[in-house]
Amino acid sequence: MERLSSAIATVGMMIGCLLVGASIQTLQAQTPGDGLDSAIKSAVRAGAFEKAASLLEEAARAGNAEAQYQLASLYRSGRGVPQDAAHAFEWMLAAAKAGHPKAQFNVGKMLLAGHGTPVDRKQGEHWLQRAAAAGSDNAVALLAEMASAKPEPHRSITAKTGGWETISTAPDPRPMAPTPRPEVDRTALLSAAWRGQAKALATLIAAGANLELKDEAGNTPLALAAASGSAPAVDILLAAGAKAEIRNTVGERPLLLASRKGHSEVVSQLLVGKGDVSAVSKDGTTALVAAVRGCHGKVAELLLRAGAAQELRQVGGTILATAAKACSADLIVVLLENGAAIDAVDEHSRTALWMAAEAGNLAAIDALFASKTNSGIADKDGRTPVLRALENGHGPVALRLLKLGASAKDKANSGNTALLLAARAGLVDVIEHVIRAGAPIDSRNANGDTALIIAAHDGRIDVVRALLTAGANRDLRNKKRETALDVARNAAHFEVATLLQ
Repeated sequence: MERLSSAIATVGMMIGCLLVGASIQTLQAQTPGDGLDSAIKSAVRAGAFEKAASLLEEAARAGNAEAQYQLASLYRSGRGVPQDAAHAFEWMLAAAKAGHPKAQFNVGKMLLAGHGTPVDRKQGEHWLQRAAAAGSDNAVALLAEMASAKPEPHRSITAKTGGWETISTAPDPRPMAPTPRPEVDRTALLSAAWRGQAKALATLIAAGANLELKDEAGNTPLALAAASGSAPAVDILLAAGAKAEIRNTVGERPLLLASRKGHSEVVSQLLVGKGDVSAVSKDGTTALVAAVRGCHGKVAELLLRAGAAQELRQVGGTILATAAKACSADLIVVLLENGAAIDAVDEHSRTALWMAAEAGNLAAIDALFASKTNSGIADKDGRTPVLRALENGHGPVALRLLKLGASAKDKANSGNTALLLAARAGLVDVIEHVIRAGAPIDSRNANGDTALIIAAHDGRIDVVRALLTAGANRDLRNKKRETALDVARNAAHFEVATLLQ
């Protein structure tokens, strides 16, 4: 214990020197934060420290953390107020408790060195850890230095010769309880990895930090650096021997985490570092699936080049359909070029084109048609891509599908056709197109409704006018024995009713 105290004392002496030197220039070296008013800033810049101290104390007592920090600095240096270490610690602690990172760092140093307060190593480490978690590289470095401080060898008297003592520096033969590694390993290392603080990370690793530490979700420093996209941090961790195969609590490896976020540079590093491209998380997600879900084309291409093409050929239909929902044409093309089956269906018999139509993704539709997709494949409800596009009101998408070759005569199990769905959505341009393409103008759905009856019910006078112009039969009745005129009147669409008379 005495040996450890000696090592700590050495660090404390270093801190003491830093405190004295730093406090003299604190206000001049920094511009007060935005939380301070212009009068305080002006006083500081002019060197009017007495005025600044008075204004700062007023703001500090009102709870302003920056004012508390600056006032503490004045008490440390004796500028504008009598030098008073105890008051300096009091105000520095107030700012630290309010979440001021620099104050947290300084409180930690003051506790370790015994400036303005009794020495308290445990509390000193606590405040340094809080500063490190808030992003203080200085706190990370100091914690690392403390963690690596070597105690002096055991010294014992072995003999007395002529009044002189012979001192042995052999290892202490007495058993000692292992000294637990400080929380710097967890708090500072994981924080530095997540924030991409490469310099701090290198310092901690040099001090012997455990690279297999995990956060509450089971993420190692490498996983956190990969997820945050910090290539320098990943490079340092891999060079230090961090393992890319360690999984978090849901079975995700660093490669998957980087792929999900689209961090292509990190993905490249991990692939070189033996990241397993085929590894699967507990829910069945691979790095490729994660990349495609995020529409990260460059990452997907890297993974495919590294061996994920085999996976793609096995489940390519599902992955292609995922991309078709929202991703660019470039990603669609990459997947197709690497073996994705263009017309593969999911458990609902939906193709990639069907998904693109549902989502209204014109770019994906164009890419799929360029690769000769089949636009006539219907899902289990008999809905083709064009019918699904119309159900969702995607008029421009439906028109593109029709112009690219989709049938205007498709009919779902419900009896709905492109004409009926276009009438419900009020899409006059689609109605005119499907009529020109030969769609039956008086086709009925399962309720016996025609396009004219549907438009009349919804009060879509433009659609009613277009259908009548094209020759729609106004006398047909649905299963309730209602004509288009009847439903228009019942729905109080009197202008439409007048047109139908």
